[in-house]
Amino acid sequence: MAVGQPNVSIGEPGRTGSPAKPMSNAEKAAMLLLAMGRPLAERVMQHMDDSELTIVARHGSNLGVVSRATLDGVIEEFEHLMGQSSGLQGSLSRVEKLLQGAVPDDRYETILADVRGGATQAVWSRLSELPEAKLAQILSKEHPQVAAIVLTKATPTCAAAVLGQMKTELRHEVARRMLGAKRVNDAAIEVLQSVLNEDLLAQSSRLTAPDIHSRMANIINKLDRQRMEEVLNDLAGHKPKDTKRIRSLLFTFDDIAKLSPEARSKLVDQVPQDRLILALKGADATLTNLLLSTIGPRARRIIEQEIAGGAAPPVKEVAKARRAIADLALDLAQRGEIDMGRDGTDEEG
Repeated sequence: MAVGQPNVSIGEPGRTGSPAKPMSNAEKAAMLLLAMGRPLAERVMQHMDDSELTIVARHGSNLGVVSRATLDGVIEEFEHLMGQSSGLQGSLSRVEKLLQGAVPDDRYETILADVRGGATQAVWSRLSELPEAKLAQILSKEHPQVAAIVLTKATPTCAAAVLGQMKTELRHEVARRMLGAKRVNDAAIEVLQSVLNEDLLAQSSRLTAPDIHSRMANIINKLDRQRMEEVLNDLAGHKPKDTKRIRSLLFTFDDIAKLSPEARSKLVDQVPQDRLILALKGADATLTNLLLSTIGPRARRIIEQEIAGGAAPPVKEVAKARRAIADLALDLAQRGEIDMGRDGTDEEG
């Protein structure tokens, strides 16, 4: 939540005449959410991501007693009419009540675990969920000791993937530092957690949040080929640049032919055999051969017999199976398990 530049000062909770200290934007946001009450606060929090909610919740639980004068100053800064109030008191219990029902249960537990003192586990767990390529790129710019500390806290799978994407010299140095790492001072770990939580993870949330082009591509991807082209052609007549970007984000069953052999193999390994058979009913012969080439000879013969025999399935069922496989490919790409780039045999479009 962005606020203006002027700072409102707050004294020590519960005391008057205490030396004032500048309030952070997060403290102001927490104060306003607590002051506006649950119904309106819920509507505001629906537009905040987990990292923002965690930061605001943490500050809200530590506000203590806020004077009416201080509250009025913040309200005036935001130019909101908040009604009559005699001030408020921020506490963990009030923050818990504020969050209940405003966010899904899984998000609620994650946020409260962080605020209650489970920040360590929350930060490192979320760190391990970042795309390995992105995390490797970021850590490669940091001091090797910082990278080593971070990777010792990440999950083994994440740490291995990140190390594998680092340059050889850096990878070896970070591995040596991880092996020789001694216990790091708690204060230093807290500082690192704070930086990761409020900088790296918050930035990642913003970077990975779907924009309108991604959302539109996801919607259009669900249409059949004919309707997809109709919508895209209409959009191109009004917003050609946006349509071009949307097209670059689309991925259909036929686009599997553009994947590398390695990516196709990883994809097919995770597709149930009955779904693959259904999707290949009436499919292009070239694409069928590309997909079946990733399967062993015996399994391939069985699938080919199933494709050739039996009654033709409903068109909708075939389309549903193909869409499911295409969606799986997109999911694997988003998790960094396959590369959606071309295999080098197709021309760039």
